[in-house]
Amino acid sequence: MRRLRVYPDGMDATNVKQNALVAGPDATGTGVFLARVFSRIFSRHVLNASLLIFVLLSMSGNLRKPGELLSDPDIWWHLANARILSATHHFIHLEPYSFSVAGERWINPEWLSEMPFWLGYRTLGLAGIYCVTAFGLCANILFVYWRSYRKTEHISAAFWATAIGAVLMTVNSGPRTILFAYLAMSAEMAILESAEPEKARLLWLLPPLFCVWINLHGSWVIGIGLLGLYILCGAFSMKLGVFEQEPFSSAGRKRLIQVFICSAAALLVNPYGWRLIWNPIDMLLNQKLMISVVAESQPLSLSSTIGKVAFAAIGLMVVANCICARKWKI
Repeated sequence: MRRLRVYPDGMDATNVKQNALVAGPDATGTGVFLARVFSRIFSRHVLNASLLIFVLLSMSGNLRKPGELLSDPDIWWHLANARILSATHHFIHLEPYSFSVAGERWINPEWLSEMPFWLGYRTLGLAGIYCVTAFGLCANILFVYWRSYRKTEHISAAFWATAIGAVLMTVNSGPRTILFAYLAMSAEMAILESAEPEKARLLWLLPPLFCVWINLHGSWVIGIGLLGLYILCGAFSMKLGVFEQEPFSSAGRKRLIQVFICSAAALLVNPYGWRLIWNPIDMLLNQKLMISVVAESQPLSLSSTIGKVAFAAIGLMVVANCICARKWKI
């Protein structure tokens, strides 16, 4: 049988011979390799990702003005916590700062997400804080773009959806530990989206994810609540207007419940045990003053720029759904 030679995308035997004549007899392989490299570098995905990162970094006031980046009061508290952990090799269990409650029981709910900023500071000084912040923002925006394209398989749709996300992400564009929690949320969404069609085994990545997430940030509560809501909404069928879904199979529902239980149990894998699980609930119930001064805990203000963008994004989704008539799951 005659063998067929397979060439890189967009090239045939004629193209390869012409490149060889121009570059020389020994450069055929090198020319093809370089052609493939340049085609990858200037691909639509790479250009989109570069533009999104440029927009995000240029719109982030904290990164455009390093003075504002370093004036964030939280980062120095986080660095102090990480310094104690790094120097003593022991987790903080007693209040080390406030003289009025010195010696009282205390926990550090974000110890794991503080370590990258501390390592960056120890390695590069103040520039290290800047680099870790920029890396966290870029990783988040690339994750969202990948998920968007994977879900839609449409480059333009993925680009504009991620662009809206980039604008909304600027609300926490400083050296915040929540940047790593955003990555955990995207990972959870990616697992749920991937496991739906036929890769149900991917659901077992959720317990180790929550094991890490609870040590990163208190927003794990949102993640575990989302998983519970996902299981609850998949328990019934619905065909009403734009909403259309079939219930999970009996085996699928059983697997999800098992994953949820294992994920809840994985939350106990932390240096503070059940107290770290109780901490965000305690903040909601007993730390009203703390909640009142934390920006992330406040209702979305429609008078702010971020509020207006969020409102416009929701309206755009409604209009787009009227045009495309897409079906949604609860």
